Amino acid sequence: MYGFHMEDIIQAALDDEPSTADELARSQVAMRLNSMISELDEFVAMAANGETVDLIEAEALAFGQVYSRVNLIVAFLQAHKPKPQFRLVK
Repeated sequence: MYGFHMEDIIQAALDDEPSTADELARSQVAMRLNSMISELDEFVAMAANGETVDLIEAEALAFGQVYSRVNLIVAFLQAHKPKPQFRLVK
């Protein structure tokens, strides 16, 4: 979708030794997100499988909590974006 794969980004982060605290923090965030995405992919496969869907359905409340937290993160990111500045041109 974006022309790159998360695995490639993680591998590049692992290949390049972080030289600053900021680079290390970014690398750690990327690795943690990759881990979460991999876990979610497994849950998606389980939800799509008729033999394991009940296991996922039993955790509907927990998945609702994950959904709420992801929405909260997105809301924080949206609030952090600078607002566009418009000016009237005559």
